[in-house]
Amino acid sequence: MRVFCSFLLSSLICMAQTPAPIISFEKTHHDFGKMSPGQKTSHNFDILNKGNATLQIKDVRPSCGCTVATLPKSKLEPGESTFVEVAFNSSGMLGNVHKSLTVLSDDPVNPRVELTFGASVVQEVMPSKSIVFFNELSRYESSSSAIRLESGTEKPVEVTEIKIPIPYISCEAQSEGNDVVLNVSIHGQLIPKQSNSGSDILVVGTTSTEVPMVQLVVQWDAAATIIASPKRIVWDGRAGNELRSAVSLTHTGGKAFMILDITSTLPYVKVPDFPKISAKEHKFDVIMAADAKIGMYRESLIVKLDDPEQGELEIIVAAVLR
Repeated sequence: MRVFCSFLLSSLICMAQTPAPIISFEKTHHDFGKMSPGQKTSHNFDILNKGNATLQIKDVRPSCGCTVATLPKSKLEPGESTFVEVAFNSSGMLGNVHKSLTVLSDDPVNPRVELTFGASVVQEVMPSKSIVFFNELSRYESSSSAIRLESGTEKPVEVTEIKIPIPYISCEAQSEGNDVVLNVSIHGQLIPKQSNSGSDILVVGTTSTEVPMVQLVVQWDAAATIIASPKRIVWDGRAGNELRSAVSLTHTGGKAFMILDITSTLPYVKVPDFPKISAKEHKFDVIMAADAKIGMYRESLIVKLDDPEQGELEIIVAAVLR
């Protein structure tokens, strides 16, 4: 037993004395602080070999193209040092930025070390968003959305003018501390007839020499004024049997309208009769004829309307006949 213990102790001592490199960094994170968009800066991460064997730095891999890493020396003898120079370009960035790079070496304990850095990219005027979306906009109501023009400095944001080329969008500016809040409204009542979607430009002028003009995009799509219930007809049945579904059309604004025509992309799908009067609601039956063949179908019913805001309505018809 005593011989075995001595052998084990000798082995452990030999293992402890095996030469090995040890990679060490003075720090693994750096904060660049506040930067302007497009500003370039750099920082050196110091590297030291604390081991008792040559350290081989195999590669330095930045996480993105905005970072360039330079390594002057890839081999370090015990006690020798070098650095990784990180060059950072903040072009196209705004707000808090977090980036990293990975240093690969032959250190048996830490072969991969991640170095990180951060920055706060600011400008005199920083919009909280550049696009405003209005989805399913009612033609009988107004909707609003707020955009904050945040000050990146201690200087208050001042709006000099607001340019809106179309009458159905309005914008009011309100100061809140050093910031300005833009209340953008779109008025469904003023949207042009038969226009179902749009993308418009809102231009805001400021006193900032760095950002004299802020361009914002207002995107919208209008909700249908006449809706079908159901919007989609689905049949699953046997060929040789007639399939039938009831459909109703309703005007969301409570206005009377007339169905001018109903056509199908498949001759087996028919609407044998539909109301030919002006009313706030219309009901009719959609039929899959008994002579339809076995198979899968995805067709459309196109309903022509006399409504000035919505001249057409599509109803999807899907069927599986066995």
